[in-house]
Formats: sequence, structure tokens, C-alpha cells
Amino acid sequence: MARSHLSADCLPGAIVGNVMLRRTFTFGVAGAYLASSAFGQSEYAGGGTRPVRNFKDMVLLDVSPDGRQVCVYPSASFEPPRGVIRGIIRDATPLTKHTLMVVELGSWTILSSTELRSSPVNVSFFADSPVLYAAMEAERQGDRLAKPVLTVDFAKTKVDELLEPAAPGRGAVSYRALSRQTLLGEERRAGDREADSLFLTQLPGYQEMRRVPLAAAPRKGSVESVSIVSADRKLVVYGYDRSVLLRRTEDLSLVWKQDGVEKSAVDKQLAISATGTLVAAPFERKGSPTVFVFDGATGKEVAAIASEPVTGLAISPDGRYVAVGVTVKDKTDLVPTVRLHEISSGRSVDTLVHDRVPQGKDAASKAAFGPRGVQFTADGKYLLTSTMHTRAWQLT
Repeated sequence: MARSHLSADCLPGAIVGNVMLRRTFTFGVAGAYLASSAFGQSEYAGGGTRPVRNFKDMVLLDVSPDGRQVCVYPSASFEPPRGVIRGIIRDATPLTKHTLMVVELGSWTILSSTELRSSPVNVSFFADSPVLYAAMEAERQGDRLAKPVLTVDFAKTKVDELLEPAAPGRGAVSYRALSRQTLLGEERRAGDREADSLFLTQLPGYQEMRRVPLAAAPRKGSVESVSIVSADRKLVVYGYDRSVLLRRTEDLSLVWKQDGVEKSAVDKQLAISATGTLVAAPFERKGSPTVFVFDGATGKEVAAIASEPVTGLAISPDGRYVAVGVTVKDKTDLVPTVRLHEISSGRSVDTLVHDRVPQGKDAASKAAFGPRGVQFTADGKYLLTSTMHTRAWQLT
């Protein structure tokens, strides 16, 4: 397929049920959605990070385990393009507010573009195949609710559709793709914290294999985090009852549990390195936000780095750096910013200005990175940052 700096080419789409899959196509470097124009700023302080791509009005959903692809989706600020703009043939690659895209990093090729019926609530890559798991908002199927689910094979440009079963009495359930069609499920039941649990299930029939409680004796008033799975899909870390817990995804056995410093609640942001050698979590120390880094094998504290309130967190795959997302205020704007710290010394080595958000209605939510809004790729080549837009930074 020929590539052009001024056009986007697309093979005919394939219809699967009510889902459209548009096959491989490429935006040139002038493309607004994968633009290489200036969008961020690195306040160099000894680091080697530089901005290389802007995914305008697209949020980051997941990074593939090998670090070569990302999945992005239109943000709330996205407006479907019309006609020819800046040399891009928009009508050849129609994007809507429900277009799920897999993009290859480096070449910036869009490997698949899948039209969904509704917003995705759960998207992740399987570890051992070029397949994406995507669950959408619940739909009524006869007399009950069920979630439509897609498995997108972006190598074969193939989409399969199935339903996530809705069992009576279950709480809110979310899934992360692991390997060999195995999913890690997390269930939260309102008003019944003792029933909150992690479990393993297998596709296509959602056959449950093992379940463990999130905590043995839940306490009131604690803050829970979103569970984060390592890039190799072998470990999962989560915050619960003022503690950080690390488990093996193979059998959900507990590796270690680290209680909160000074009984402070674990924030909703956690990070784990690509192979689980390090874990990071924000606590408070003497009333000040602090990012603690723990050894992945033992849970022993490795570093404590003073910080501003944390809105995003990631650990580089080589274990040298922790990226801390914060929101800086100036006179007129909120400025989502990522500070890179060297873990061994705690010193700041680079500051990345992700965006500027005018203060006003919803400004805080638009400036927050979120649980997966700051991520290193497993190959160590890129750092991804995401709020209402997604930025790719090259690490050198």
C-alpha cells in the first residue's frame, strides 16, 4: 500500500453483525489525528524525552504487551470530521464518536478501525496474540441486560462478537485480557464489601476458574484503586483497605501486601513495571503527597519521592524512572504535567507539559490523566500521556 504525506487510503470495510471493521490504512504525517506538529513541551533537565505524535481528541485505552501498538478512542471533545481538511481525505476514512482504533507505534499506521454501537467500558490487549478485547455498554437482550463484547484481531482484520453474561445478583464487573483467552475479572458489590473479589474466567463461555476476595476484612472509609496488570500479564496490583496488594494472575495467589504509610488511604493511582519488578503507589507522608516505590518480589520500600497530588503514574520498563502525572495551576489554565524522577536518587530529570486546559466547567476532569493515562511502552521506546488528547513522547 502506498503511503502519502497528504492523503489517507482505505480498503473497503467489512461488516460483522452491526459492527464495521475498516481495514488497514495509514495517515500521512500531516494527519490531524496523528499529527507530528508541536503539541507538548519538554522542559529538559537532563532527560532525553521529546514529543513525536499527537492523537488529537483521542483517549488512550491500552498499550499492547509488546509495546508496539496502542488502542485509542474519541474523547468527549471529538467532533467527526467533514470533507477534506489540511490535505486529508476525511470521507475515505470516516470517523465517528464510536470508532475504536489500533495504531502501530513508530510507523503510525492505523492497523484497524472498528465502528462500535456504543461506548466501550472495557478494552485491553491479550498478551500472546494480536487480539483486542472490548466490552461495550450494557444492552437489553430480551428480559435481561448483557454487554456486547468484541474480540478484534487487528492482524487478520477480523472481528468476532459475543455477549458478556449478566448473572442475577452480581455487582459491577470489569475485565482485563490476560493470555490464551483468559480474563481477569473484578467484581464490586455496593453495600457488600465482603463480596468484592478478583476472579479468573475463560472465553468464549466465561467459565469461571478461580475467585479470591479483594480483602479478608474490609473496613469502612477506605479508598480503592483500579487494578493494574503488568505488561507481561503475569501480575496484578491494586489498592484496597489502605493497603497495596500484589497477586499472580496465574492463580491469584498473594505475592505481598504493603500497608499504608501513617494509615493514609491509597490513592486511586498505582503503577507496575512491565515485568512486575517494581510497584509504585502514592501515599501521604507527614501530610505531604509522596510516591512510594516497592520491590515487586518482596514488597520492600525502594524509594520515597515527594510529589504534588498524583493524577497519573507509570514505571519505566528498565526500572530507572517513575513518571508522575500532576495538574499544575497557573493564572488562567490547568496544566496536566508529567514529571520524570530517577528512582535511585529521587531527583527530577524531566518535566513534560502535556496540555493546557482553560479553567472553567469540567476543567479538572479534562486535565486529569486517570488510571491508565500515563504509560511506558514495554520496549522502553515511548511514554504515552492521555487526558482529552493522547501524546506520544520518544525516550532516548
